[in-house]
Amino acid sequence: LAYDTFGHLKSLTILSLSNNNINSIQAGAFVHLNQLKELGISSNFLSELKSGMFLGLENLIKLYLNINKISIISDNAFEHLPNLEVLNLQNNFISTIEPFKFAKLTFLIGLYLSYNQLNEITQNMFSGLYNLNTLVLENNKIASIEKNSFIDLKSLRFLSLEFNRLKSLELGVFFGLKAIKEISLRNNQLEKIDGAFIDLGQVF
Repeated sequence: LAYDTFGHLKSLTILSLSNNNINSIQAGAFVHLNQLKELGISSNFLSELKSGMFLGLENLIKLYLNINKISIISDNAFEHLPNLEVLNLQNNFISTIEPFKFAKLTFLIGLYLSYNQLNEITQNMFSGLYNLNTLVLENNKIASIEKNSFIDLKSLRFLSLEFNRLKSLELGVFFGLKAIKEISLRNNQLEKIDGAFIDLGQVF
């Protein structure tokens, strides 16, 4: 998609580009779609989320990037999405997420990262996501979670870590999850849980 591909559609609120053969989006492709609320680019062939790719989408609420080939998320890839509430990155090839990658998505409510290649959860991976309600990390290769990895997720209510490779949960691994209501850990390899659930809210 070239720069300003949709320049004559300035009043567009929903754009679906799913199930196509898109493998690259130039910076500024959506530059004049400032009324857009929902963008679907699922089931394509994107391999990288580049800086400036979402320029102009300051009012976007929902972004669907699931079922692509994404393995690289560039610095500031999400900097032009200050009002985003839903980000779906399921079914990609993401193996690492650098610290503070989502930090500018302060209004994000749902983050979906299942069916990727993540092998660990590290500190500051989810920094700044103070309003996040739902975090789905199932069907990855997660074998370890660093202490305080979820410390900023004070609004999180649902966390799914099922179908991963966790063998142990250390003291304080869920520290900060004050609002949590449901944690799913089924289909892991858990043998040891050592104070992992200390300082949680009331879980139902």
